[in-house]
Amino acid sequence: MFPKRDAFRFQVLPSDRQLWAIGMVTVTWSHLEGLLQVCAQSLAGEGSEDARLYEATRSFKLRLEILERLSSRLRQPYRSSLEHLLVDIRNAQQQRDRIVHSSWGGDAVRTDGPQATGAFNHFKPHPAFEWTLDFGGIKAVAVRIDAITRQLFELIIDGTTGPTLLSDALKAKMAK
Repeated sequence: MFPKRDAFRFQVLPSDRQLWAIGMVTVTWSHLEGLLQVCAQSLAGEGSEDARLYEATRSFKLRLEILERLSSRLRQPYRSSLEHLLVDIRNAQQQRDRIVHSSWGGDAVRTDGPQATGAFNHFKPHPAFEWTLDFGGIKAVAVRIDAITRQLFELIIDGTTGPTLLSDALKAKMAK
């Protein structure tokens, strides 16, 4: 059973089931971002210039570029595995962004820079909102993000024995 919408003055378009699925997209994405942060901090070295740069960077696209550069510090086959996962993450990000931000409208989305375009642009006329993903489609994106997160987690802990910090498990895979 879903909570009633009576307390809200504006009724949003997605159904209760779609809203649940959108929530799963955001929660699974949050898990993925947290794990990527562990990767970046571990590969960069805590307190390093690269670690500070990653933390100071807002753009997810630029954060992935930093991670891609840092992946060169891993030995094979971990480097290739992480690079493939970064491609999957970029593709999932497009789907996630479409679900999370599409209702805001605005100008065509630019992909050539870190600036926000459209998402916060409430004052310019924009096309009517069109929802094309149903519950199953949105849930499939959440499941895909969850699968990528699981693959990243498995990459990090691969070959470790016994309890260990994720950062230590990843550092053990770095090239000497």
